[in-house]
Amino acid sequence: MNDLSNTIRELRLKIFRERKWLQMFSQFARTIDFLEIPWVEKKFIHKINDTVPSITKISGVDGGLITEALAGLDLILYRAVGVTFHGIGKKVEAVYTPNFDPEPMVYLAPSLPSRQEFLKLATLYRLLVEYEIAIETIKFQNPTVLFIDGKVIPLSSDFQELNNQSKNVTTIEMAVKAMYRDLVNIAHERNVLLCGVIKDSRSRNLSLTFSETIPEWIRTKVIISKPVKGWRVNLSNMLDHTLCDGILHEGERTAWLRSHPPKWVSLKHPFEIWSTMVKPIKEDQAIKIEIIKFNDLDAVVDIALGALSILSKHGLPIAIPTIILEADDRVKLSGDYLENIVNEISVSFGIPRDELRKRRAFRPD
Repeated sequence: MNDLSNTIRELRLKIFRERKWLQMFSQFARTIDFLEIPWVEKKFIHKINDTVPSITKISGVDGGLITEALAGLDLILYRAVGVTFHGIGKKVEAVYTPNFDPEPMVYLAPSLPSRQEFLKLATLYRLLVEYEIAIETIKFQNPTVLFIDGKVIPLSSDFQELNNQSKNVTTIEMAVKAMYRDLVNIAHERNVLLCGVIKDSRSRNLSLTFSETIPEWIRTKVIISKPVKGWRVNLSNMLDHTLCDGILHEGERTAWLRSHPPKWVSLKHPFEIWSTMVKPIKEDQAIKIEIIKFNDLDAVVDIALGALSILSKHGLPIAIPTIILEADDRVKLSGDYLENIVNEISVSFGIPRDELRKRRAFRPD
């Protein structure tokens, strides 16, 4: 217990010192207006314009899954839902793709050789159906912006090669990549902005890039100033949302930071991935936003930020737009779905439920 008390005390001191330093440093950071590549804009802090044309259609897509490793069998239930708001404001009509409460898809097969493969396969199936529904939403609703719950492009870890990876996993991995390329292509054809909303980013990319940008400024302008003392150590060890919580005010964002897509996303239409930290409400920490940026989507970027700002003002102390909350709510899979499928497997195989869940469900008293 003493070790825990000491750890808590040390963490409190660290957080207090960090916040105190950020409070002083922010007055300088907010004046920076000389950013260069890979930054898109020279100014570090920007206001968000929260006006959006009334005829705007905004969509959001989320995927969900529930899994169970049975005796000799792997079970995955997964589905995705697209929500489209026709208009933004008091009168909003919501349309759902494929519908309000779609039946989950079922993967049932002999157990894979490792738990890691099982978990990877489950993630890949969720991404596959999520991108498929995103494509359907664009085709049938033609929104201006399509928000994706999470990163706007799959994580590199989603495609990390496992030792002796099964052919089935590799096949689904290739299918996910192909579906994602189809999604980016149709978004380009329809002038739809793909926008990822990352609710819990643990990235340090913005903080590190920022620390690499400002050394000359530190040396020439504020070298003797107390508020910037220790800036290199502080910034290099700081999460993006921590930095931005100390600098951003409500209704502000950081400059866009550009990066390039991985090589497997090889398309005839070149694009970049832009990211920014946004603070739409004061009650919650800043969130990370990523977009797929084609050359002809400048006006749509402002609409996306405005829609994000408006849809985040829903009265709850969380900086997540209502369209993502609605998609997340619609896509959740209760344990009842799983129990029904396990019952059906039990009857079909003639194996009692307890046998199917033997050992994995056992907990000693």
